[in-house]
Amino acid sequence: MGVSLDPVTGRPAADWRVATDGRLILITPADQRSYDELAAAHAEALSEWESAA
Repeated sequence: MGVSLDPVTGRPAADWRVATDGRLILITPADQRSYDELAAAHAEALSEWESAA
């Protein structure tokens, strides 16, 4: 994962990361899940959304 820059200050944005597929991921101290767990949850939610449509 890469680092994202704050567009206002130009400095690295501590809570934001760029995933290997280019998506932005917000990582907060309250979120204890790993990247793999977050990606799996995203895929599951996307699947449920598409099946409901």
